[in-house]
Amino acid sequence: MSKKFKIFILYKIFSSLIFTRGIFLLFLLQEKNMTFLEVSTYQAIFFISTTLFEMPTGVIGDKFGKVNSLLIGSVLLTLQPILVLLMPSGNVLLLFGCAALQALAYTFISGSDGALLFEILESEDNKERYLSINARLLSLSSIILGGAILIGGIISNYSWHGVYLLTIFTNLMSCLALLFLRDKSVQKETSFSDDIVAVKKFHFKNIINSFQVSHLYFFFAFLVGFCILDGLFATYFNLNQIILEDFKIENAWIGTFFSALYFISALSYQLGAALHRYFTTKKIMVMTLIGMAGLFLVLPLTTNKLVVLIISISICFFPEMLYILVDNIIQENMTSDYRATILSIISLITSLSSSFFYVFLGFFHQNYGSKLMIDLIGIFVLLSVVCFCVMNSQIRVAIKEETKDEKM
Repeated sequence: MSKKFKIFILYKIFSSLIFTRGIFLLFLLQEKNMTFLEVSTYQAIFFISTTLFEMPTGVIGDKFGKVNSLLIGSVLLTLQPILVLLMPSGNVLLLFGCAALQALAYTFISGSDGALLFEILESEDNKERYLSINARLLSLSSIILGGAILIGGIISNYSWHGVYLLTIFTNLMSCLALLFLRDKSVQKETSFSDDIVAVKKFHFKNIINSFQVSHLYFFFAFLVGFCILDGLFATYFNLNQIILEDFKIENAWIGTFFSALYFISALSYQLGAALHRYFTTKKIMVMTLIGMAGLFLVLPLTTNKLVVLIISISICFFPEMLYILVDNIIQENMTSDYRATILSIISLITSLSSSFFYVFLGFFHQNYGSKLMIDLIGIFVLLSVVCFCVMNSQIRVAIKEETKDEKM
């Protein structure tokens, strides 16, 4: 294990210690006296800002270095909670600005962290272990985050400032780890003028050419389809607060539910890596999506609260497994020059999908309730399985035709 890899692990540990995760909306309601509508607007601004910033920050990660991109994001994440603490209650517009700042920070990080890990392993001739190592790191992050949520919830009963100050400290430690990683990393850029030339040469066609796959259009359709699904699952994950309340689940159990999900996600990543040894990603995806659709359709028929919680946890378990498998496909089939940019584009599409489903499912829930909304999600997932199978059959037909042409 190289020093570079050890420092990266240290960065992942500190960046996972987000004590405010899962309770920051309560902070806005209780400490900043925001209304429910204002809190909803805060979240909407976060997702809209993510969509706007995702592509430019991905380009920065590729052209000026992944470590530099992570460092900028971590510095902004340190600044954001400081500003939130200093903001006086009632100054809603400035708090909305903090939401945009947080989104900007995360867009600098999204894509760059995975791309940096792959390049570290690639430099050590160890890139074939990316899936298993990434699964372990994501599992570690989920366990640490789950613990941080529990600790943050306990501390918030005594002091909201204590929760935010702890988060600020861990963000500072993330920045420190990245500074050491930056000093040890090999920089591609030799001068500022070279960076400017590289940016001028940036072209969308180069991004497309960086993919090393046959049947590129089918591959793009697969990626877009998965991003849409990933956005749907992310939206459902957060809507569980409302859905479980509709099932008459007590608040204490809802809080425990969300904390437990991060611990369980650790198992999901490991299961995905283990199944990949015996099955193809296509088979795992089809089986998993069919299973999830079945759970979605069964959930509205359930009246037992414990069974509702078990089914809900199962539904939230599988998307993390699919994410790590698809991420592995993406990483293996593109060159490093535009890796952070491509991952940012994928994150952008997912954010757009989440923004749409938040509005659509929120409207549907308001008019028809949770149970019909869950049925609708189940039907959508089933339709996505059909589309995936049809596309896969088209790829097989295209491959056969190419084989015939080569023989002729």
